[in-house]
Amino acid sequence: MVHRKWLIFSSIGGVYFFSHLHRIAPAVIASRLMEEFKASAAITGLMSSSYFYPYAIAQIPTGLLLDRIGVRKTVTLFSALAAVGSFLFALSPDVWLLTFSRALVGFGAGGIFISALKAFAEWFDPREFATMMGFIITVGSLGAITATSPLAFSSEVVGWRSSFLMISIAMALATALCWAWIRPSSKVVSITKGSVKEDVKRLFSNKNYRVLLPIPFLTHGAFIGFQGLWGGPFLIDVYEMSTVEAGNLLLLISLGVLIGAPSAGLISDRVFKARKPVLLIGLSFMMLFWILITLAPASLSTLQLAILMFTLGFSFSLADIYMAMSKDMFPESLTGIATGIANFSNFMGATFFQLAMGVIIDLTLANSASSTSAYLNAFSMCLASVVISTCIALTVKETFPRKVSEMVT
Repeated sequence: MVHRKWLIFSSIGGVYFFSHLHRIAPAVIASRLMEEFKASAAITGLMSSSYFYPYAIAQIPTGLLLDRIGVRKTVTLFSALAAVGSFLFALSPDVWLLTFSRALVGFGAGGIFISALKAFAEWFDPREFATMMGFIITVGSLGAITATSPLAFSSEVVGWRSSFLMISIAMALATALCWAWIRPSSKVVSITKGSVKEDVKRLFSNKNYRVLLPIPFLTHGAFIGFQGLWGGPFLIDVYEMSTVEAGNLLLLISLGVLIGAPSAGLISDRVFKARKPVLLIGLSFMMLFWILITLAPASLSTLQLAILMFTLGFSFSLADIYMAMSKDMFPESLTGIATGIANFSNFMGATFFQLAMGVIIDLTLANSASSTSAYLNAFSMCLASVVISTCIALTVKETFPRKVSEMVT
């Protein structure tokens, strides 16, 4: 008989797959949407980033609900909202309903990853946490891979609307499995009813937690700005690739995450038995990506681009260990809200960078500059953000579970 914890992993993994697919999807259909709805880069950036505003907003209420009503009810509610949003997205007659639908998907998807982390905290050993987080991110990266070449191909064959209709139906079925399979762990004696104000106060009284929080904003923001929206148009406009060719290269980012995410967890939990070295290695290679893509934005070969795309995905999945660090700092009763606030920082960054990069591109093009210069300016902001993240990471203290007693204040 399959152990309950693996049924829980499978059901949450199913909805997280679609959450990640939606997050990345605009990159391969952005040019098609801009043409169909006659939208500017800034408007397209607003539409794509509308996923991230509600996603970010959902983090704190998700954390509170998880700590009070449990994983089963919380993840089923949020994933159902995402499935409805996906259905509406497919039927949208204009860019504004498209934006609203994507925002609904974003709010619903916002409750899934934190639910997975809460479930892992309940069902798995603390020293397996980063490994399980790596596994769920791997599942999400499969969704991101599906949002590249496969989605581009599907959009060519049946259209982007029919593609999203099928996605919405599949996500609804995955949501039903969450309700059927998820149960609370026997070690969860009772669900906390403590004061929200006291919980939040306790989190922010931890200096190490406060220092860590800007890193998700800056790192994830730059990553999603490229992978989730502007990477596709960059390859199409600057390197004159087709939608499918650009999708194939973007797929390598997801492949990097697919390999990097479980590697990060295993290296952290079993090799280094530490989080900080993994974080710094990831940020260093992300910095290398942005330096090379910024210094040579129109002169890289297809092979060089492929290597860089894989490097971006792999290095980000290492840097993403900061989510495990946010969990390590606190007892289980606070893991929902602690990781929720960290993920809020993640997606506020994604929201800001997608929109800001679109504005920079529009302003540069308005001054009669080339497309290459426009993307160069946008990517320079991403490079700066990762440099700042690395400087901050150097000041963060180690949080691996063996030292958690030293970290909680």
